[in-house]
Amino acid sequence: MRIIPPLTVTPTELTSTNVAITETEWTAGTYSLGDQRYVDTTLYEVVADPSTTDSPTVGVLANPPTWIEVGKINRFKMFDFLVGDATEQTGGNIDVTVQDTGLINGVALFEVVGATVQVIVTDDTEGEVYNSIKELTDNSAIGDWYAYFFAPIVRDTEAAFLDLPSYMGASVRVVVDDGSNDTAIGELTLGRQIQLGETIQEFSFGIEDFSRKERDSFGRFQITERRFAKTAEFDILLRNSQVGASFRALAAQRATPTVYVGDENRPETIIIGFYRDFSTLRKGPSTSEMSLEIEGLV
Repeated sequence: MRIIPPLTVTPTELTSTNVAITETEWTAGTYSLGDQRYVDTTLYEVVADPSTTDSPTVGVLANPPTWIEVGKINRFKMFDFLVGDATEQTGGNIDVTVQDTGLINGVALFEVVGATVQVIVTDDTEGEVYNSIKELTDNSAIGDWYAYFFAPIVRDTEAAFLDLPSYMGASVRVVVDDGSNDTAIGELTLGRQIQLGETIQEFSFGIEDFSRKERDSFGRFQITERRFAKTAEFDILLRNSQVGASFRALAAQRATPTVYVGDENRPETIIIGFYRDFSTLRKGPSTSEMSLEIEGLV
């Protein structure tokens, strides 16, 4: 089990991107109900009727508010900790480069739309030191020739790269590609990974569904489909010498969305979210066992 505490990505860390800004930046003036403008990386909408001259950052704090925060602009939706609010690219790949003064040796992506994910690490002195591509096509359901030829193409939506070399201040380039098709990234998380222990093979995972299913007076279901969050329960084997460090690492992430990777080769065990609870049982003179419950972001 490894975790990746997230790097906060601002325009300073995002050193290169091919995702254009299509939203309109705010400038002083009069704006009517429903107008949208962005400041820095955040998009706002006018709720004052019929108009306002407030700036968005002032208007959201007014009583009553004259502006409301809509979310991040498209370029930065992949860094907003809202998995269902994706950065989208029409008719081409998403190609971004992030550089921080610290260490980035773990990358995870969620709600990816694309055929491949490529991660390239470049050091200012040594040049390219890492280049890895993962295919997102999931062939696990292909059990015979009929399925090979006629089953629909299924793709993984999560991917993790945990073997990045440890270079301080290196740039990390991430490319999601699918030829001329549309691509998207729900969440891109980069950071310094922490090893908690070894995931025990017996674990459980599922979803928490936020859809509404209500019967009308005739007994028929009225269904409102909404998003869902991934959930998982892991048992982790630790050396007793690891217990204190693992405890401190999890305690530090108690209020921060964090990537939890049970097995990087099994996308269903890659979750970004919070832990509901964890506890550690000392099993003997050399080993302990941790129980960890995770609930994912929506």
